[in-house]
Amino acid sequence: MPIEKSEMDPKRFVAASYDRIAERYLNWRAEQHAEGVRVWLSLLREYVSAGSDVLDLGCGAGVPLTRMLAKHFSTTGVDISARQIELARGNVPNGRFIHGDVCNVDFPPATFDAVVASYSFIHIPRAEHYPVFCKIVRWLRPAGVVLADFSIADREFNYADDWLGVPMFWSSFDADGERAVLESAGFKLLIDRIDTEIEDGRPHSLLLVVAKPKSVLQAE
Repeated sequence: MPIEKSEMDPKRFVAASYDRIAERYLNWRAEQHAEGVRVWLSLLREYVSAGSDVLDLGCGAGVPLTRMLAKHFSTTGVDISARQIELARGNVPNGRFIHGDVCNVDFPPATFDAVVASYSFIHIPRAEHYPVFCKIVRWLRPAGVVLADFSIADREFNYADDWLGVPMFWSSFDADGERAVLESAGFKLLIDRIDTEIEDGRPHSLLLVVAKPKSVLQAE
C-alpha cells in the first residue's frame, strides 16, 4: 500500500520505507559505499583503540559499516527500521542492536568511546539535530569522538516519490549550518571536510566531521 506523506511524521515515513526495501538497500549500500567504509574505519582507529565501545546511529542492516566496526570494537547499532534491525542481528552476530528512533533513545553518561552516524542524520528533521548532538556529548567518555556525515543541501523538508523504489524523506542544513549546530551543542571540529563519493555513477558530496566535546578539550 502506498505511503501517504500526510498520514505520518517524517521519521515514521522513513521507517516504513526502509522496512519495505531493507534487503534491496543492504545490497545497494554494500555495492556503493565499500570504499568509504574503509576510510571511516581508518579515521576512527586514529582516535579510538581496539575493543572500545562504539555506537552506530542509523546502522541499517549492518553492512558494510557496522560489520566492519564490530571486527575491531564493541559495537551497538540503533535504527528506526524494524526490518533493518532484524537483518543487522543476522549480519553482525557479535553486535548489539536496538530498534528505536535515534532522537528518542538514551544511554547513561560516558557510555561510549565513539559515536558514528553514516547517512543517518540526512533522514532526521534538522530541527532535531541539536538535541541529538547534545545527547551525544553526554554519551561520550573523556577523549571520545563523533564521526558523522551530513548533507550539504539546505532543505528543511524534502520528499522524493521514488528512491530505490520507495518514497523517501530528507532534511539538512547546508555545511556551514551543520557546523554551527555541532559547535553550539558543545563540539569542537577536529576534521571538517567535504568528501565526494560516486553513487550510481554520479558524484555525491557530503560534509564529513570528526569532533570532540569542547569540555574535554578545555580540561586537557
